[in-house]
Amino acid sequence: MELGPASYTVLSRQKGPSVHRVHCVTKRTVKRPSRYSFTGDPVTVADREDVALFSVSDGDQIYLVTLKGDQISELQEGKSYIIYNATVKKDHPVSEMILGNETRVFKTAPLQLDEESIHLMKECVDPSSERAALNDPGLYQKKGYITLTGEVDSLSPVQQTEGDIPVRDVEIKEDGVKKKVSLQKEAATVPLQPGQMIKITHVKSNAQENKFTSSEFTVVSCPEQPGRQTFKVTSVSDQAGCISWQLREEERFIFTDFIQYLGIVHHE
Repeated sequence: MELGPASYTVLSRQKGPSVHRVHCVTKRTVKRPSRYSFTGDPVTVADREDVALFSVSDGDQIYLVTLKGDQISELQEGKSYIIYNATVKKDHPVSEMILGNETRVFKTAPLQLDEESIHLMKECVDPSSERAALNDPGLYQKKGYITLTGEVDSLSPVQQTEGDIPVRDVEIKEDGVKKKVSLQKEAATVPLQPGQMIKITHVKSNAQENKFTSSEFTVVSCPEQPGRQTFKVTSVSDQAGCISWQLREEERFIFTDFIQYLGIVHHE
């Protein structure tokens, strides 16, 4: 069913459920966990489902809409809608619009948006994550998604919430500074051990509780630490003005003036 702008004006003036006239710019389909297994250690993802992320805007505010199953067909890229009785959850860096069982969606006349808004809307379904140091004095004031790296200092066991969602807290340290990150959903299923190097992308700051929280976009990884290899120059030749040398691995570290001159002390 399609409603005109006049219908939106009438609905928006009525007291009661919210009414939003929005334009949908971008759709992104991803696979996300739908069920977890808590029977083993570690907790694992038992099943996944297709989830569609939509960015919509009323011209002033941008919203992220997450739909799954039969709901996915409710919205289309490039179309404008009147959305009646949706729930808006204020969040950063972008608010979320939740379409529940009582929500009604109607097509309407095109709503024009400026280029800057369209660019921001495309960003919100596939957001970037800014690398931030733990000793950054403005760390908790950052509004966008940030990436933290460091060494795992301590971590709690994985807990199961009432909604069967895994959660755990991990404390990481970098240059003597420690910060706590609350990992939820799939981010909480990554096996971790104290002393591991860890990289956590797309976290959100929680200044009130002095910690950070994972998001739906968070990826937790443990980069391998490169091992140190040492080499000895076994032969050097000078042909046509080009110096070449042959290296082989050694069990012990060997220094030579030639190596130090070239700056080849070790290979990582």
